[in-house]
Amino acid sequence: MNKRNESNSTPFDVTEYDRQIKITLPFYEEMMQQIVDIVRLLDLQALQWLDVGCGTGKMTGTVLKNFNIDKMVCIDVEREMLQKAEILCNDEKVEFLQGDIRELTFQEMLDIVTAVQVNHYFREDERMAAIKKCYTALKENGIYISFEKRKKRRIYTSNVMDRIIFQYRFQSLSDF
Repeated sequence: MNKRNESNSTPFDVTEYDRQIKITLPFYEEMMQQIVDIVRLLDLQALQWLDVGCGTGKMTGTVLKNFNIDKMVCIDVEREMLQKAEILCNDEKVEFLQGDIRELTFQEMLDIVTAVQVNHYFREDERMAAIKKCYTALKENGIYISFEKRKKRRIYTSNVMDRIIFQYRFQSLSDF
């Protein structure tokens, strides 16, 4: 899981990413806060958390400030992003992995998977594969939270993928 795929890579330079993302998505930090609010409402304990497309570690930093987690795994395709995230989130409970989320091998071991502005980098078939991998990684009753800003293309994407935030609890991928 360590090859870089240009098709799912940010167009922003790593040194400018945090500044540029706030220009592109003025409510970027509010998205993170909404995730915190959702997780607080669910009152989950002993969290095992995966942040896919972790970028510079903003979500991870927010999680570390707000929750006592058991483990946090951060995945991104870009080594430079991970290096910046490691500096921001230097904590023994955090593991950083370079790789593509479509190649995740986690199976029913995580309470939460977050994907903030990640899935829009993929073609629709790739997006579905990535989301299924995230759901496979979740424990029973685990939650997947994603924020995306995309143009509507099909009924499926307009009803599910294009919502500012969505949260579903599935018993199995067949409910997908």
